[in-house]
Amino acid sequence: MTDYLFTLEKGSKKHICPQCGQKRFVRVVHSGTGEYLSETVGRCERVNSCSYQLTWAEHFRNNPDERERWGLSAAGNAEKRQVSRFGQGRKNASQAAGTQRFSAMQPKKVDYLDPKHLMAALNGYERNAFVKFLLTLFPDDHAEVWEALSLYAVGTMPDGRTVFPQIDRQGRVRTAKVLRYNSETGKRRKDRMEDPWLHSLLKKDGSLPENFELGQVFFGEHLLRKFPAWPVAVVEAEKTAVIASICKGVFPDMVWAAAGSLEFLNISKLQRIGTDRKIILYPDLGGFEKWTAKAEEARKHGLNIAVSDVLEFIATPEQRVDGLDLADWLISEQQALNASIQHCREDGINELGSFCHF
Repeated sequence: MTDYLFTLEKGSKKHICPQCGQKRFVRVVHSGTGEYLSETVGRCERVNSCSYQLTWAEHFRNNPDERERWGLSAAGNAEKRQVSRFGQGRKNASQAAGTQRFSAMQPKKVDYLDPKHLMAALNGYERNAFVKFLLTLFPDDHAEVWEALSLYAVGTMPDGRTVFPQIDRQGRVRTAKVLRYNSETGKRRKDRMEDPWLHSLLKKDGSLPENFELGQVFFGEHLLRKFPAWPVAVVEAEKTAVIASICKGVFPDMVWAAAGSLEFLNISKLQRIGTDRKIILYPDLGGFEKWTAKAEEARKHGLNIAVSDVLEFIATPEQRVDGLDLADWLISEQQALNASIQHCREDGINELGSFCHF
C-alpha cells in the first residue's frame, strides 16, 4: 500500500473557498501530523458552479522554497503521488472523470450584488483602521488619499473592517473583500477567524439567496472605463493597489488592479482587460516565477503583458525573509521621508513635498 504524504482532510469540516467564498472547501493536510498546507490548497465541493482546485503538487511547484520544510526533494515523485492521492477513493469511473473535468468548468451564470450593499459601507471612515493608516502615512497628501478611496469605492463595515469591492467594467458589484487592519502598521490583522467575503456575510444574514453565483474580477476593474488609455498594473493585494495609486510621482499613469492573492491571478481575469492594453504584473517576493509563467500563458492568448522584477532587485536579505511586497516598499520609503520632513520642519524648512509626489 502506498503512503501518501498529503491528503484531503477527512470528515465533515469545511472551510471558506478562496474562489467562491462559500464554506464548501476541503483543505489538504499532512497525512502524518494533520497540519494544514496553505489555505488555498484543496478543492471546492461546488463542482458545477465553482470548480476551484489547487493540488499540493501545484502549490509546491509555485512555492519551491517550501519543499524543504515539508521534507520534499523530488518534484516528479511528489507529482506522481499527488495524482494518485487525489484520484483515490472515487467510487466509480464516472465520478473520477467528472472530477478530472471540473477544474475546467465555468459558472453557468454570474450574479451581482445590489449596489445598496456597497453604498451602505461608504461611510464610517473614522472607524476604518486602513483609512487611519493612510492618513497618517500621507500627512501632506490627504486629498490624494480621499481621491483613491473614492475611486476604488473603499468602504467600512460597522465593526471597522475595510471593504474592497470587486466592481466590473460595467459598474456591477460582484462581491467585496472584507479585511481587518492595524491602524498603526497597516498590516492585516489575522488574530480572528472572520469570513472575508461580503456576499458570504450577506447570505448568512438572509440578504442573499444561497444559490448566489459569484464571478470574480480584479479589484479596480471598473477603472478601466475611466482611464481607457492607461496601462494596467496588477498586484496581489487590494491594499497595495490603493497605496500605489496614491504614489503618482513614483509610477507613470496606470490603472492599479489587484488579483486578491498570488493564486488568484488567472487568464480569465486578465482577458477582461483586453489585448489593446499594456499589462504589467507586480508580484510579491516569492511570486515572481509563478506570475512569469502566468504571463507566458497569457501571451498565447494575445495579451500584451510583462512582469516587473523591481522587488527582486531592491529587496534586502531581511526583506526577502519577511516577504516584501510593493506596498511594504512604498510604505517604508514614505515613512523615511516623513521623518526627514519632520526633522527639516523642526529646523525651519517647510516645503519638501512627499516621496510619492516628487
